[in-house]
Amino acid sequence: MTEAIVLSETKFQDTSKILKLYTKEAGLVSVMAKGAMRPRSRLMSVSQNHVVLTAKLTEGRNFYYMDPVNIVTMNYGLRSDYRKMVLAGFLSELILKSQLERHPSEQLFLMLKKALGLMAEGGNPEVLALSFSIKYITLLGYMPPLHANAPPFQADLRAADIVMLKNLLYTSLDMDHDIDPNRALALLLSVVTYMKYQLDIPTFNSLTLL
Repeated sequence: MTEAIVLSETKFQDTSKILKLYTKEAGLVSVMAKGAMRPRSRLMSVSQNHVVLTAKLTEGRNFYYMDPVNIVTMNYGLRSDYRKMVLAGFLSELILKSQLERHPSEQLFLMLKKALGLMAEGGNPEVLALSFSIKYITLLGYMPPLHANAPPFQADLRAADIVMLKNLLYTSLDMDHDIDPNRALALLLSVVTYMKYQLDIPTFNSLTLL
């Protein structure tokens, strides 16, 4: 059994889905959820974005298959707020566009699970997305230059911004930071610019929805 987070779901034929999961033991994998769109399928509820589950994964020719499946959390709170839904989608898109399949990182899995959970439970989505992003790009070996006028940030960093970004980088995701959501979003977009440059990612479609 492995623990996994659903990053994306794509309809396949009439009744099935192809899921992209980030798993604790195997990293990013593609899973065929056969019959997941049938009304009585036990895969229907788990084959939704941001669900955390445990399953036994069996490797096939082109996909993994999962059975049995148990829900850890549905993260319902992400569906009740538009900005949470969009920023949670950004975290998933970031992983999908920057991770190779079957290259696991337990640290990344636990960080993503915590960020989504905190967001679902009422945490500030802009601050959590910013905190996750700066931790993630540093985990990949591209720590942003946290000083004034540091390229390729779009806007000049204020002294208070530099202190805040360093605090977010070096403290736990569940620390309570009193940060204005609008400023956090502006800094997130600047960090995203940096990540796009370092990771050679042209765009993040999810952020166009903000």
